[in-house]
Amino acid sequence: MTKLQDTSQEELNGHLLRAARLGTDDMAVEFCRELVTDVGADVNARDPQGHTALMWAAQNGHVNMISTLITLGADINAQNNSGNTALMLASATQGGLGVRELLVAGADINAQNKSGCTALMYAVGSTRSEALSVLLDHSPNLLLKSDKGVTAKDLLLSVDTPDSDAEKRLCDMTTEQEFRAAADKGTKKGRRIYRKIPGRGPTHG
Repeated sequence: MTKLQDTSQEELNGHLLRAARLGTDDMAVEFCRELVTDVGADVNARDPQGHTALMWAAQNGHVNMISTLITLGADINAQNNSGNTALMLASATQGGLGVRELLVAGADINAQNKSGCTALMYAVGSTRSEALSVLLDHSPNLLLKSDKGVTAKDLLLSVDTPDSDAEKRLCDMTTEQEFRAAADKGTKKGRRIYRKIPGRGPTHG
């Protein structure tokens, strides 16, 4: 690290972003840690697309890197130029480990990008069943719609028939949230249907 002491801030930040994007081993993780703690790289620095080091680590499934960057103070809900968060990028490209790491650390599961898409929609669109399952475990709002007016369930049904356990679970949970929302609004149809769900709502009135 001695050679980096006189390196410009921009160059230090570039080293951090590259290491987070390309590094896959413990050496890369330790290099990032030292860049931030020893020579002052900005853990929330961005590249021209607005990506932070955490976003690159999440997109590429570097779980140890994700954990380290969060510990170093990375903004877990930062958004890139398209409005995507680290959680969205992980949900679109990786399995459940990185997604879980981000959610446990406090990532906003209901954040929407500039197109109104959520992490859940990305998991559905990329057929990442492990990521989808982890997201469903953390109680997302299944009624959120993209700018095109579609929910995650709508997106799933537009391209495929639900076959994995996670996809079937998404459909069931969305249906229940739809009925609950209708019941909360006081519509007669909503109250009537919601009461028919086993274990839900009163059975009289």
